[in-house]
Amino acid sequence: ALALIERGEVLVRAMGFRVFRVRYVERPGGPGARVQIAPDEMPGLASREEELLGALREVGFHYVEIDPSGYRSA
Repeated sequence: ALALIERGEVLVRAMGFRVFRVRYVERPGGPGARVQIAPDEMPGLASREEELLGALREVGFHYVEIDPSGYRSA
């Protein structure tokens, strides 16, 4: 799980996001990701969301969702 998260975070960083987390979520169909992006960076996601979701699926996540609440440290 840790390697999958690391690959996901490298990908999100490469897309230009600075404050975010890729959280691992166990799903019945396989590993899932919940992506949390800082609220002030969320506007930049709108034009790249499909690209981001597809890229995370390519690295091995079966299920990907964007957390509408954004990044929070807790």
